Amino acid sequence: MEIYPPQRLSPGDVPPRRGPLRASELGDGPCVMRQPRLREDGRKLKEAAGKVEEGPGRSTVEEMAMEKIGIGLIGTGSRGKRHLERLIAMEDVKVVGVADPYEPNLREAVDMAGGDLRAFEDYRKLLELKDLEGVVIAAPQYLHAQIATDAFSAGKHVLCEKPMATTVADCRRMIEASKEAGKVLQVRLQLRFHPKMVGIHRAIEEKQIGQVKMAWYNNFRPPFFKKVGDFILQQRLSGGALTEKNCHHFDLFEWFIGSPATWVMASGGQDWEYREGGKYASMKDPDTKVDIVDNAWVIVDYENGARACLGLCLFCYYGGDPNFMGVIGTAGRIDGNQHGATLWNEAHPDGVALEVGDWDATEAELRHFLECIREGKEPLVDGEKGLRSVAVALAAEKSIKEGRRVAVSEVM
Repeated sequence: MEIYPPQRLSPGDVPPRRGPLRASELGDGPCVMRQPRLREDGRKLKEAAGKVEEGPGRSTVEEMAMEKIGIGLIGTGSRGKRHLERLIAMEDVKVVGVADPYEPNLREAVDMAGGDLRAFEDYRKLLELKDLEGVVIAAPQYLHAQIATDAFSAGKHVLCEKPMATTVADCRRMIEASKEAGKVLQVRLQLRFHPKMVGIHRAIEEKQIGQVKMAWYNNFRPPFFKKVGDFILQQRLSGGALTEKNCHHFDLFEWFIGSPATWVMASGGQDWEYREGGKYASMKDPDTKVDIVDNAWVIVDYENGARACLGLCLFCYYGGDPNFMGVIGTAGRIDGNQHGATLWNEAHPDGVALEVGDWDATEAELRHFLECIREGKEPLVDGEKGLRSVAVALAAEKSIKEGRRVAVSEVM
C-alpha cells in the first residue's frame, strides 16, 4: 500500500527521493505491546465518563452541554491507539475518521472503534471531511510539520505528538501556519498533564522548596521498540534519541525552573545496544544504519542561574524505577518516581508524601485540546513551548557531536 506525499516539503527535513512514500512512513508500526492495557484503560474511561476530576482541562459532559466535536486521528501506531482509545470513550467527541497508509494499524484502529469509522490511507482525504474540526497527529515526527501545515490549510485544529518536529525551522513553520489559520496548535508534552508532575509544580509555585536551583531526571530503560522502517533509529528522521525520547523532560525542566534554557553541555555515544554489532542489531531491518546514541548525560543551564541534568540509558534491563527525578530549591527538595513524590523542607525534615491527583494524563490532554477549540483558548503547551523543547534536545545532540558546550541560540 502506498501514498504519494504532499508537494510542499521542508528543505533538509527528509533527504529528497523519487517515488512514493513507503507504506510504513505514516504509522509507527504494528502495536506489539499494551493492547490489553489499552482496552482495559478504554473500559475504565467509559465507566468514568462524566465524572468530575481535578486534572487540567477536566469538566463533565453535563456541564459542557455542547455538541460533539469532530476529531480525526492521523497515525494509528501504539501512540495513536492510546489517543483513539480515549477519544471513543468521550461522550462529547465524535471520532470522524482515521488515516494511516499502514494497513494492519489502520484495520486495528477501525476494529477498536467497533468498525463504525471512516478510514483513509491518505491523510489528506481525512482533512477534506466537513464534520472534522481537529486532528490528533501521531505519525512519525519527520512528517509532523507537513501534516500539520496541511491541516491548518484545511482549517483544522491540531494536537501534535511529541517531538513537535525534527528541526527548529519546521517548528516555526507549524507555528506560523497555526497563526495564519487562526487555529489551535497544542503539542503533546505529556508530563505537564501528569498528576504527579502537576503536584510537584504546584508545590514549587507555593514556594514549599523556595526557588528551584537544580533539577534532574534519569530515564533508564531498554531500547526503543521496533518501528516499521526503523525511523526512530535514524537521526535524520527522528531528530536523535534525545529529541525523540527526552524533549518532554527538557520541557519539564523549563516548567519547574521557570526560565528558558541558555546553554547545553552533553556527552553520549553508541556504546552498547546501538553500536555496530550490538544486541539490537538483530531486531532492526538489515539495511538500517543506526546513528543515534544509546546513552547520554546532558547538563542544561538556565537564564535565571538554575541547572538541570538529564540521564538517558537505552540498555538498562534491570533494577528499580526506570524514571526517577527531583528538584532542589533554596528551602527544600522533592524527589519523584513511579510510586509518587516526597517533599522535604523545614516543616517536614523527615519527608512527607506529596499530595498528587489521580487522573489519566492522556485523557486530560485531549480534554484540554477540546476546551481550547470550544473556548478559543491558548493551550497550556503551545507551539513555542514545543519549539523550545526541541531546540534544547538538538543543542544536546550538537554538543555530543562536536564535543563542546552549545548555546541554545545556535540552533534557534
